Amino acid sequence: MSQTEQGQTLEREAVALYRQYGFFLPGPAKTFFRKLAIHLQWQDLMKVTK
Repeated sequence: MSQTEQGQTLEREAVALYRQYGFFLPGPAKTFFRKLAIHLQWQDLMKVTK
């Protein structure tokens, strides 16, 4: 599996976790997801963490 494929897989997992548990996440965890999305330039995660 290439680095690009691994990154895409990780992003999909992060998006799924955020969608499933985002309502229950404390503020610092939500902020962390936003910072992670920006740092890694994960567009899909950026969309769900707005």
